[in-house]
Amino acid sequence: MPWSAVIFFLLTTSLLVLRWNWLLVTLKKKALIILPFQLSIKSPPKPPARASPKPTKQGFLEKLSGGKHQTPKWDNRYFELTDTGYLYYYKKPDGGKPINSIYLRGCPVEIDPSDPCVVLLKTDERDWSLKAVNAEEACAWKDALSFYTDKQN
Repeated sequence: MPWSAVIFFLLTTSLLVLRWNWLLVTLKKKALIILPFQLSIKSPPKPPARASPKPTKQGFLEKLSGGKHQTPKWDNRYFELTDTGYLYYYKKPDGGKPINSIYLRGCPVEIDPSDPCVVLLKTDERDWSLKAVNAEEACAWKDALSFYTDKQN
């Protein structure tokens, strides 16, 4: 029996066996090289729902609350910027369902001239004020957000 027929037979029968301890790797100079191998029928784990799409930036920012309170206040929220151009925010990093999302395309983003730690974001629905821990972090958020606000696709 030619070697190619043996190889074909071994490879096709290995597809039928759930656990096969030896796999033919290569045929070189009419010598078989066999390495140990274990075939698994388990499917790879599914990523959590929040992991897709992959966040491009994430972390805590303080959000200036809107009209529910007589006096606006700063609420600490966990933000995730995704590669689809949405900014999601949660009460906690493992918080499950987002509180809200902001679609960034076409929204102006700037640093507040009166406070270098605050990023200002203007949508059709409302103006957002997001405070970072320092001016450098605010600039990093502004740069990341600007990529999606300026994006044409």
